[in-house]
Amino acid sequence: MLRAAFRLYWKIYSLQGGWHREYAKYMRKHALNKKQCRRQITLLQKIYLEKYPEKNRNSFTLKLKTLDFLICRYLFGTHADSEYYYLLYENYGWKLRNRFVTVDRANFACHYLNDQHVGEICLNKVKAAEYWSDWFKRKWYLKEPEKELTAEDLKTIFGPEGKCIVKPLKDYGGHGIFVLDPKKKDFSEKLESLNEAAESHILETYLNQTGVLHTLNESSLNTVRLITARHPDGEIETLGSIMRTGRAGAVVDNVSSGGVSFDVDINTGRVYFGTDYHGYVYTSHPDTGLPIEGMQIPRWREIQEFAYAAHKYAPEGLNFAAWDICLTEEDIYLIEVNHRPAVCARNPDRLAPWERLKILFDEYESVRSGKQRS
Repeated sequence: MLRAAFRLYWKIYSLQGGWHREYAKYMRKHALNKKQCRRQITLLQKIYLEKYPEKNRNSFTLKLKTLDFLICRYLFGTHADSEYYYLLYENYGWKLRNRFVTVDRANFACHYLNDQHVGEICLNKVKAAEYWSDWFKRKWYLKEPEKELTAEDLKTIFGPEGKCIVKPLKDYGGHGIFVLDPKKKDFSEKLESLNEAAESHILETYLNQTGVLHTLNESSLNTVRLITARHPDGEIETLGSIMRTGRAGAVVDNVSSGGVSFDVDINTGRVYFGTDYHGYVYTSHPDTGLPIEGMQIPRWREIQEFAYAAHKYAPEGLNFAAWDICLTEEDIYLIEVNHRPAVCARNPDRLAPWERLKILFDEYESVRSGKQRS
C-alpha cells in the first residue's frame, strides 16, 4: 500500500516535465525497487541491532524505525547505511531531511549532469592518473596479472626504498589497498600475493604525509574531499566538503573501510563533528583522542583552487565530481577523482546541497532545450 502510494506520487511529480520527469522515472526504478528495498531494510535492521544490542528484531521501536526509513527511501532515495544513520536522520524533521543529497539523488545527478564516457576515466585509476598528471604529481605503475614484479623492479620504478601503495585498478571505498614496503617483514608475502592476483593493480609512489592532517592518525593518509559542480558557463561551485581520517593501524581513511568523516565549512575550512559508517558521532579522533571539531584545515583557499583547476581541466561532460586531496606541509596532491560522489552535509541548516543541485539541473535543462530548438 505504501509503495503504491509513492508510485502515484512520482507519477504526479513527473507532470512537471523536464528533468523532473527523468528524476521521477529514476526514483521509480531505484528507490521503489522491491529487491533493493528488502536489502536496505535488512541492512537497516542489522545496523540498528549492532548499535542497540539490547533491542530485538521484533521490537516496536525497530518497527517504527523501519517504517520511517521506508518513507525516506521512497521519497528521498535514502540508503540505510550511508544516509539514515550516517547522516543522522533521526535528528531532523522532514523539511530538513529533504535538503540531503542521498545516494539515489547523487546517482541521478551523475546520470543527468555527467556523460557516460567520463566514468571510463574516473573509474580507471591509470587513466585518471594520466589525465590529471599535473595534479597527481607522483609516479605510478600498472601491475597486470601477466607481469611479475620483483623487489628490484620496485626500486627501479619508485626509487631506492621501493616503497609504494597498491590499489585495485577499478575498486573503490579503500578496499584491497595496502602498502608494499621492502623494509617490512611481510614484504615477500604481500609481493607474492600481488603477483598471484588475477586482477590488475595500480602501484603509486607512497606519499609521506606531513602536517596537521597527518597527526590525526599517522598510519593512514588523511584526506580532504571536495564535491564540486561545473555550471554551463564553466563556473565551478563547491557543493560540500568532508575531511576523512583513518583509524589506528589503518592505511586508508575511507568511511566504508572504518574511517571517520568530518563535515567541513566550504567557505572557511573549519571542521565540524564527524561520524563513522554507523552514525556514531565524534568530536575528536576515536583512537588518538586528538580534538578535531573546530580545527582549521590549513591553506583552505589553496585546496579549493586546486580542486577548481582540476575540474576546469576535466573533460567535457564531467560536471559533477568529487576530488580526494592529500595536503602535506610541502604540497597538495590529487589522490582520486570520483564521478559518482555523495554530497555529505550532516547539518542541513548550514548547507542545502539538494537545492543547489536542482538549480544546476534547471540550468542544464535550459541549455539542452535551447540546443534542441536551434
